[in-house]
Amino acid sequence: MLYINETGNLSAPTIVFLHGGGGAGWMWQLQVEALKNDYHLLVPDLPEHGRSAALKPFTIADSVTHIAELIRTRAHGGKAHVVGLSEGAQITVALLGAASEVVDHASSAARWCARCSG
Repeated sequence: MLYINETGNLSAPTIVFLHGGGGAGWMWQLQVEALKNDYHLLVPDLPEHGRSAALKPFTIADSVTHIAELIRTRAHGGKAHVVGLSEGAQITVALLGAASEVVDHASSAARWCARCSG
């Protein structure tokens, strides 16, 4: 099962933070502390990372499926702002291609993003 840190203002818009490879949701702690009063925050540990280490295998496509379902079921109105770094940025780009209806706004930062099929 995908580990999710859910915190913040439950009546506010939702932001999903997607971490980079080799990291976990903990890497977003400063942002969580700064934004928790104004936003509903969902911070997953991606498959094979952090507290989701037992969830295997990690693939971009499977991660997109997990994140789209997370947003549909736990984000306000079934949509979220999505912020991705590195590997999380690749997932963000793939999410835009596969399930754009769950993304309100997206921000991604990566050295490169490969073309994602699907």
